[in-house]
Amino acid sequence: MTVPVDESRKINKAIYSLVEKYHRLFGLEVYGFSGGHGPGYAGFQVAAQRCWEEGKPYANYEPPLGDGRQILVTYFTHVGIPAWCAGEQLELKDWQKQRTNAIVAWLEKHLTLLELFDLYQSQIARWRARYSVEESEKYLLMLNLAGLLSAKVGDLPRTPGQLYHTMDPTGHEKAQRMVSRLGVADGNIDAFGITDCMLGRNGLALVGDEIVDVWAMRLGGQSSEEISAHLLKTRSLLG
Repeated sequence: MTVPVDESRKINKAIYSLVEKYHRLFGLEVYGFSGGHGPGYAGFQVAAQRCWEEGKPYANYEPPLGDGRQILVTYFTHVGIPAWCAGEQLELKDWQKQRTNAIVAWLEKHLTLLELFDLYQSQIARWRARYSVEESEKYLLMLNLAGLLSAKVGDLPRTPGQLYHTMDPTGHEKAQRMVSRLGVADGNIDAFGITDCMLGRNGLALVGDEIVDVWAMRLGGQSSEEISAHLLKTRSLLG
C-alpha cells in the first residue's frame, strides 16, 4: 500500500517519537506485522519481556495487563487503534491536519504503555543493567532511518517478512536470507526498512546485496537525513 508522503511522515515520526521517549528508560520497542484487516500494524512491547518475537508472534501480551484490556497496537497507515485491540475502533479525527505532537499525545492517551512498564518493572530494571548506550542509539537510528526512507518513497516501513506477499512460496526464505545477511537475530523486531533497503538494529544497512555501515556514518558526523539520502542514492544506482 502506498501512503501519501506527508501522511506517512507524520505517522512514522509519531511512532518513532514514542519509542525514542521510552526506549532508553523502559526498553520500549516496536514490531511490524500485517493481518487480514490491514497491510501494516505497529505493535509496542518491552525488550525485557517480549510478546512478539521469532517463533512466538503474539500481538499484545497474554495474560492481559492487570485487570483491563491491553491497547498496544496502532497502524502504520493512519492514526487509530483497531477494534480487536481496544474493544472498539478508535480514530483520531482529521489526523492529517494534526501536528505530530498532537498525534503522539493521542497515542499516549490511548495506549497502555505506562501499565506495561509498571507490570514488568523488575524485568526492565535487569534489562537496563546490561543494555548499553551504543545499543540504544543504534536501535533508534534504525527506526529513524526506516521512517525517513519510507516517507521519502511514500510507503510503509516494513520488517523483512512484510516485504513479501503471503502467496510467495519463497518469501520466508528471502526474508531469512536478508536477516542473515544483515547479521541480526530476529526479523520481526531487529530490522526495518523498505524494498531493497533494510536497516538492522546493529548499525548496518542492506542495500540490495551491499552492506552499508550506517553507524560509522553517524559517528562520522552525518545526520539521519544525509545517511538516508546516501542509502536512497545507493539503492537507485544498484537498481
